[in-house]
Amino acid sequence: MLLPQKVIRKLNVPVKRKIGVSVVFTFGIPACIVAILQLAETVIYATNLDYTYTFSGMILCSAAELTCGIFVLCILGLQQQTCGDRMRMVCQEVEA
Repeated sequence: MLLPQKVIRKLNVPVKRKIGVSVVFTFGIPACIVAILQLAETVIYATNLDYTYTFSGMILCSAAELTCGIFVLCILGLQQQTCGDRMRMVCQEVEA
């Protein structure tokens, strides 16, 4: 996860955009951790005879990984919404 940070620092874009891209990559870390946990749960599921009990751990990890992915996608949409021209115009009208 440190590799993208080095590349992001070298980009020829404003600092705010660099921070935004870094935040998206940072929120990808929990998704990777959950994916590793899901792999461990899958191994437990495959080697255990009590499928009903071990299946719940797999489902919970799948739900957590899906939640992390949706969260990252929502961050991208939020950035578009807060940095758009329409939002800037609305903020300027409210401040005036």
